[in-house]
Amino acid sequence: MGEWPAADSIRKVAVTVPTISAWIAKSIGGGVCVLSSRHQAIKGVYGVAVSCNPDPNSGATVESEVPGTKGATVAGVVPTGVSSVQVALADGTTKSVTVTDNAWALETETPVQSTHDVAGG
Repeated sequence: MGEWPAADSIRKVAVTVPTISAWIAKSIGGGVCVLSSRHQAIKGVYGVAVSCNPDPNSGATVESEVPGTKGATVAGVVPTGVSSVQVALADGTTKSVTVTDNAWALETETPVQSTHDVAGG
């Protein structure tokens, strides 16, 4: 069975990127999912990006392209107790993103290479 969000568990989370909305959900397999959607339609369609992790004690991250640019929007959900996420970009730089309501987001012109949760306050 694949990992998909359980519809009755989806709830909106606060993110600091004003161009998207994000949601957290349990997956049908027992893990965790993150969903994100841009506030601007692409060719008249509003799409939703989804990523699920089968491990319920881990987070999930979803990356989607910003139309008309080389950039991307990245949204993620993390377990309780994670205060920030370190995002390593393909150009070798790192960005620290604050977690709010178990969620975080970042808009970047550089592709994401990896993410790392930072526990504590």
